[in-house]
Amino acid sequence: MDGQDDQLSDLDFWQNKQSCVLVNPRSAQLLQLAVKVEEWISAQDDYTACVWIATSGSSGQLRFVAMPKAALWQSAKAVNRHLLATSDDHWLAALPSFHVGGLAVYARALQAECEVTLFEQGWDTKRFCAALESNQITLTSLVPTQVYDLVSQGLKCPSRLRALIVGGEKLDVELGRAARALHWPVLQSYGMTEAGSQIATEALSALQQEFAGEWLEVLPAWQVREQGEDASLQIKGECLCSGYLEEAVNDELEFTAAGGAEGWFTSGDCVQIREGEGKRELKVLGRMDDMIKILGEQVSMCQLNQGLQKLRRQQSREVDAALMAVFDARKGYRIVAAVSGDGGAIQSLLDAYQQQAAPYERIDEHRVVSSIPRSALGKVETKVLLQRLRLS
Repeated sequence: MDGQDDQLSDLDFWQNKQSCVLVNPRSAQLLQLAVKVEEWISAQDDYTACVWIATSGSSGQLRFVAMPKAALWQSAKAVNRHLLATSDDHWLAALPSFHVGGLAVYARALQAECEVTLFEQGWDTKRFCAALESNQITLTSLVPTQVYDLVSQGLKCPSRLRALIVGGEKLDVELGRAARALHWPVLQSYGMTEAGSQIATEALSALQQEFAGEWLEVLPAWQVREQGEDASLQIKGECLCSGYLEEAVNDELEFTAAGGAEGWFTSGDCVQIREGEGKRELKVLGRMDDMIKILGEQVSMCQLNQGLQKLRRQQSREVDAALMAVFDARKGYRIVAAVSGDGGAIQSLLDAYQQQAAPYERIDEHRVVSSIPRSALGKVETKVLLQRLRLS
């Protein structure tokens, strides 16, 4: 969308009935699918005033989430309330606006009647710090990879920034504490595209304590509950998406409404929820499709990958690596590592991982690749990697 960020900063965009399709402009596949989506939308009477955001489901199939502008607006209102945002604040939009985390910043700024500045020309830590300083930024959002870059270079936070919301993935505890030591006011958040951004976020009062990033305060816009033996998270509220649009077997587009019985939407995450002292909190235990069993032992692939990345940060950033679970008839699953970089550094990383891993968590096989496919926000695209290595 030409002039996309300027349009998102215009209040009329959020109030009119026109729909908008957001995609990564560097993805030819998404741009091609977006044309079909726009044609489908133009033939419908329903689903007006929606922002259609590209994502991928549990199957890895590309699809678009229909987020009503009204839902995004209410989400922004809830986040602003949580962050105590006012017209005196100033947002720096450092995440791409074709992702919900970047898109939401514009709605929050308009909602609070405060300024928003776009951080352009790609990620660069020193330019980022300079932009915070020169624009007297008070609020921004980043993903853990960007926080790591700031910490690894020992860059201190400008004094005006009062909250840095971290989303996309869980921030490693040691990394969070190192960021706090450099005065970065990192607050862990949990959300999803289908929720229009945040569902739960650490309270501002957490900045007065050592970083934990574990129990997150549920925003007032949401009802939450645990469902089933796996304690999967269900959410309900006015910020929920309308549904998904994706290609069916015959290449025709098919719309699926979100929310099941009584409007409850079941996520793919396992959680614990607790209430007390007038607030609700949740702790994310992991994704349902992330939990596997090896020789009868339950294993979280997310936790294994976090451990691997921690070792990688300690040894060499010149090596990139990711762990994948591949079905095994005898063990249930086996662990395969995809690695890229210098051969000696790769072996050093693999040896360090094997030494600290439990026997059933050790790597069974490693494959050297030219690069690890990652999303625009730095997440490993596991399904793409499995297909590339012909392991799926």
